[in-house]
Amino acid sequence: MHNTVVQTTNKKWIIESIVNSFSGMYFLMLSIIQGAALSFWVVKISSLPINWQNPLTEESFRQLLPYFVSFLLIIILWHSYFWLAVIGRWTPLIWDSLLMFLIGAIELFVINNMNHYIWYYSLGFLGILAGIQYIYNAERLNDEVWDIDAKEIGRHIRQYKKKRGQVLIFFSCAGMLIIFVVHIFRPNYLYLSAIIILFVQFWTIREHLRDQKNTLSKLKIYSVNK
Repeated sequence: MHNTVVQTTNKKWIIESIVNSFSGMYFLMLSIIQGAALSFWVVKISSLPINWQNPLTEESFRQLLPYFVSFLLIIILWHSYFWLAVIGRWTPLIWDSLLMFLIGAIELFVINNMNHYIWYYSLGFLGILAGIQYIYNAERLNDEVWDIDAKEIGRHIRQYKKKRGQVLIFFSCAGMLIIFVVHIFRPNYLYLSAIIILFVQFWTIREHLRDQKNTLSKLKIYSVNK
């Protein structure tokens, strides 16, 4: 059978193909998972029995708070993965796919259990897993994946990702302990834990914006020097 070879495959081409396709593959996986999560969230909130003409009552607030926190969670996960796909590239391992799809599965579980006490525990577990992924990504962004003139940028990104992961794991473990105590002794006040989670989300957004600004500032210096 005739097989016209346009260009022979060599080791260099394979390595370049794997590395250069990282961002596209990562972003495609991200789009599928977060798109499914957002669609599931829309279905759940559309079936919520609530008086939308007067959503500011205490009962409505308690019902809507988990939905708002979950929606913000989708945005934070989307942007974190998107930023990672833009600034980093490496040869993906099975652990990259496993962590992403595992986080996506737990995210769907979180959305499915809004307005149920399991929602609080699943959020804590998701935070721990997200912290693990931060630390994992920091390890993958080692000096070998950066050009010699960009190693300072790589170390900066690796440092803040590792620190963010450690803080997330600590907050998530402490949060699950608090949730457990409140759930056992004061179950009617469990919704207050969602407010604490909301403030942690705002903290995460603030820290991300600060780190992103510092990274872009370093990239500007790097571009000028190049």
